Amino acid sequence: MKKGLLIACAACLILGCGCVHRAARPDMPDKSVGYYKGLKIRADLMQASDYNKQYKLPGPMPDLKYITIHNTANVATAQNERDYLNRRKDNVYISFHYAVDENEAIQIMRHDQHAWHAGDGRGDGNMKSIGVEICRSLCKGDKYDLYLRSEANAVKLAAYLLKVNNLPLDALRMHYDWSRKWCPHRPHSGRQPLGGVPRTRPPRSGRRRIEPSMAALMAYGLWLMAYGSWNKGMVQ
Repeated sequence: MKKGLLIACAACLILGCGCVHRAARPDMPDKSVGYYKGLKIRADLMQASDYNKQYKLPGPMPDLKYITIHNTANVATAQNERDYLNRRKDNVYISFHYAVDENEAIQIMRHDQHAWHAGDGRGDGNMKSIGVEICRSLCKGDKYDLYLRSEANAVKLAAYLLKVNNLPLDALRMHYDWSRKWCPHRPHSGRQPLGGVPRTRPPRSGRRRIEPSMAALMAYGLWLMAYGSWNKGMVQ
């Protein structure tokens, strides 16, 4: 009986019938799929056209130090975000590495390429961080769950990125941290916590701000509650 089971599992691996999911990795071939803690991660890389090379694929990122979280501020899927980014030609310098929705995360750029997503010019946000766009952030009413599921997948994606790049938990950043843009807007709206970490609403008057420790709080609480492990600040 055991021998038969082993033969069947071996056949599944050889024939690719789906018994075992392939682990995701940053350098997996374009159009391939991998998984991390149940999250489907699919490589659908942006085309290296002359236009994209000029405005979206600016150059290498030899010193990766951070993961930066964004919201898309629309209702589109991850695939729609990837396709729109790939085809837009409006002479705007813009790009990001991943888009994640309720069904999957799509890798759009390699980790060794820097992108234009943080609004800080040639600062560390653009030059040393991976940009992650959480999709569906304007979904409301009966579609509100689409955003919550997208956010839950973003938790896994960010954990994966920290792990495969050997980054500590406090490497997690928000768009706001680099250029003071109120992004990601949903986790800081006070309507729901990202991964269960409590939030406070921004001040009603005066300039909106986030406490300096917010990124560290997000990192610690989010990953600890999601995975129940803490080892020298690294995701397990």
